[in-house]
Amino acid sequence: MKEYFVDDSEGLEVSDDATPVDFLCAIYRDAKQPMHRRLKAACEAAPYCHPQLKATAVILGSDFAQRLELAVKRTEPALIEARAEPSD
Repeated sequence: MKEYFVDDSEGLEVSDDATPVDFLCAIYRDAKQPMHRRLKAACEAAPYCHPQLKATAVILGSDFAQRLELAVKRTEPALIEARAEPSD
């Protein structure tokens, strides 16, 4: 049987084995809490409740420095050499 911690001044019930995220969830779900407190708790809990989208690159073959140098060479503008023609 779970025991609950009850804060009479705030009217919040949280089990003794609650995690910090459980505590934050209890705060933002409690309609008796002020909206600013509920919003702050929701913002703090969100990263732990929703996955984050991340991208990673896998580079196979040559080392990163060599691939970077090749990419820089590909983006360099082509040099146009202009020579003055001799005048008659």
